Amino acid sequence: MFKALLKKELSQLLYVYTFDQRKKRPRKKGAVIALIALMCFALISFSSMFFWLYMSVAEALSGPDEAWLLFALAGAVTLGIGVIGSVFSTYAMLYKARDNEFLLAMPIPPSMILLVRMLMVYLTGLVSCAVAWLPAVAVGALAFGFSPLPFLAELLMLILLTAAVTVVSSILGWLIALIVRRMKNTTFITVLISLVFIGGYYFLYFRMRAILASVIENLSGIAEAMHGWAYPLMLIGRGARAELLPLLAVALAAGAAFFLMCFVLSKTLFSVLTASAGGKKAVYRAKDEKRGGVFPALVKRELKRFISSPTLILNTGFGILLLIAGSVFALVKAEAVRGFISNSGMFSVLTPVLPAAAYTVVCVISSMDCFTASAVSLEGRRLWLVQTLPVKASLVLKAKEITHLILNGVPAVFAGAALGTVLELGVPETVFVALSAFLTVWLSGAFGLMLNVSKPTLDWTNEAVPVKQGLPVLFTMLFGFGASIFLGISAAGISFFLGAIPGLAAAIAVEGLFIFLIDWWLSRRGAEIFAHLT
Repeated sequence: MFKALLKKELSQLLYVYTFDQRKKRPRKKGAVIALIALMCFALISFSSMFFWLYMSVAEALSGPDEAWLLFALAGAVTLGIGVIGSVFSTYAMLYKARDNEFLLAMPIPPSMILLVRMLMVYLTGLVSCAVAWLPAVAVGALAFGFSPLPFLAELLMLILLTAAVTVVSSILGWLIALIVRRMKNTTFITVLISLVFIGGYYFLYFRMRAILASVIENLSGIAEAMHGWAYPLMLIGRGARAELLPLLAVALAAGAAFFLMCFVLSKTLFSVLTASAGGKKAVYRAKDEKRGGVFPALVKRELKRFISSPTLILNTGFGILLLIAGSVFALVKAEAVRGFISNSGMFSVLTPVLPAAAYTVVCVISSMDCFTASAVSLEGRRLWLVQTLPVKASLVLKAKEITHLILNGVPAVFAGAALGTVLELGVPETVFVALSAFLTVWLSGAFGLMLNVSKPTLDWTNEAVPVKQGLPVLFTMLFGFGASIFLGISAAGISFFLGAIPGLAAAIAVEGLFIFLIDWWLSRRGAEIFAHLT
């Protein structure tokens, strides 16, 4: 039974990469290798940031005798990145999987279900920890020389740190599950807790260089602290350098905590999953309903799906929050922003391309989100419900596209208008910035919908799979970012010679052409594919 459950979880974890949902067949080996290579490239690109940070620390150390301090700091970073990166995927895997009730109804001990799920949580946490820890291993080999024994100890420490991350993220996921089960508005609570963790992550990310500079300046003080309140970090650092007693201490602590956590959670899994939600019981009150049109009803359906899914809000709505918050901040600090640009030595050069620069900033932030890239996949096994409605498939797809424009296009227009006001661009230039940003968001949404219709992921048990791991989402984000940079640079080049309005007008013309072509495909071939998806 354990082997069957493990095989099921592994297949679901790799489902997006190994199976073509539309063609109902496994992907070819070349396609699987290409997708894995693309994912590895993305992870390596992210881990390169940690490599240069650790290299700065290594350069400040006096020699191999202080190498343990590098790995102690890397251990702290790995634990932080690992917990923040996996806490909500842990909550989703353990408590929000769609097959939880099905498995609990079978003669399978809850402890076995939990153990298999915990192994999946461990594997996903291993990826997050490796991104932050392996750069330290590379820096250690380059700065202090390669030695087989320390190298093996560093790899073993990665396994132990991942176990510690799994323990912390599982406990936090359990607490989130308890809180959500006792609250009426679970979406709001989950999103609020998520934003706290995300805010902490971005705070550390943007403060990383300042923190690093402070660390380098106070290495002696930090080393002394690690003999006191930060003693566990010293054990991690010395254990990673193959000192036997610290390595054994970390192994015993991590192993004991992991098995104790599995034991405790196995005793509470059934009660948490079957607990009734809190809040007052809903009371039906009869009232008249106004008759509405078909298309507004379809759009309303998509909006309800968005606001009812914490996973969808956090992964396709974070850019919306950044645009609105950034725009308000820019308006409040307008004088400071204008003063910063005016004091720039290249102000006379930047002035002609300020509208194109404002357009690029808005579009790059907007490229973080795309509702349509997972909108078809989220229909899941209930796709037949919308397919059997007495409406055209093209109308259903158009509702998804319009929902994307409501969610992302309106904030983009607001941000473009705000930047135009702050930079004092003038009314025509501000209108063109807002319009071109809106069309870029539209282009990204149409492109994402086209990809999701062509390559949907319908057979999922956790909605995080199509929203976070779906290939249409990845390629749409890359397309949106690339299109924003390309069109922004092109508009800036034209603006420098012909003026801001011709530059942005050229971007608008290109966007309009591609939007027309993609929408034409969606209304015909895309609608036909959607109508026959199974």
